[in-house]
Amino acid sequence: MPPPPGISGTVADAITGAYFSAPNVWLALYQVGWARSWVAGTDCSIGQGCAGLTGDFSFVGPYPAGKYEVEVWVANGRYLVLRHAFEYDGASANTGVLLVEPKPVLVGITAVSPSEIPSEGGGLEVEYEVCQNPAGIGGAVPYRARVSLIGTPSGGFYAENQTASHRGFVRNRVPVNKLRDTAEVSASPPDGSWICVRILVTDIGDPFKFFDETIVCIPKGFSNGPPWFEQKCSSPAPPPLPPTPSK
Repeated sequence: MPPPPGISGTVADAITGAYFSAPNVWLALYQVGWARSWVAGTDCSIGQGCAGLTGDFSFVGPYPAGKYEVEVWVANGRYLVLRHAFEYDGASANTGVLLVEPKPVLVGITAVSPSEIPSEGGGLEVEYEVCQNPAGIGGAVPYRARVSLIGTPSGGFYAENQTASHRGFVRNRVPVNKLRDTAEVSASPPDGSWICVRILVTDIGDPFKFFDETIVCIPKGFSNGPPWFEQKCSSPAPPPLPPTPSK
């Protein structure tokens, strides 16, 4: 009997081999064409988009044939850890075991100002760090960091506008790169919107080889307290030099 139409697979830890399971892991399915369109996966409560207790997931079709991506998010959907691209024939597909491994590069926001964008718009400054992941492969890792602004009113999403791009590398002697970017927010997003800054880090030569991303959102035209963001890098010091051999 042929398998039912849809897309299925399994998620596991590349280091330990242990299965990832709900509620710690969410999955999202995207179709990739002229644009990248969400298909399914945000509602974990009904099982669609969740990894089961044995790491298995299933997106029930039918879906049209074409290019797709599965995203894997951990910690109840807080951290994106894997993007897996594949071709789908329109009938059934199994991605096999998607191995989630520590990414070699992390990005963390350290400061954002101001804490509120006024109604008439204004400047926004973000400080962040791109750093080597101590749990990653180590060595010299070249990367590209892209900074984008997204306006998110209650009615939906505005287009994402890239505001900056940086190239660099992290390695044992250069574990952290500190960066600062500024952007101008126009008056067009209505009051009550959230202005989000998204920083995506990929391989320097392959924009689809995902390393890490982070996001922080601040209000426009109203006060909501200080913005929340996660500091992943914490500025680790370079490793000590080896002892000088005695003569």
